Amino acid sequence: MGRSLAQMLAAGERCDEAEALRIAGELLAVLKYLGGLLPPVVHRDIKPGNVVLAGGAWGGRVFLVDFGGVQGVSSGQGVGPAAAQRQGHRRPCCSALGIGEQTPTPLSFFP
Repeated sequence: MGRSLAQMLAAGERCDEAEALRIAGELLAVLKYLGGLLPPVVHRDIKPGNVVLAGGAWGGRVFLVDFGGVQGVSSGQGVGPAAAQRQGHRRPCCSALGIGEQTPTPLSFFP
């Protein structure tokens, strides 16, 4: 299928700013879609290891993987940030705001 951003970064590969922004934009679109579902789906583990680029190269289609952290969200089970969101302490769509915090250094994909 491809390689994760973590694998690409570990191999010393970097992209330009336009590619980093494209990846971030695609991830935000996915998060917006997931947050709009009823009930909302909250990923809870967005990190370079869970972002895969098709073909394992810059410019490939972006995939968000590893949805194990969302188990129990729709049934009202769970702990942590997702449980707090379901109880009205934070809106699910706000999960997208943490994307910059989850990269090793904000938008460090490019040199």
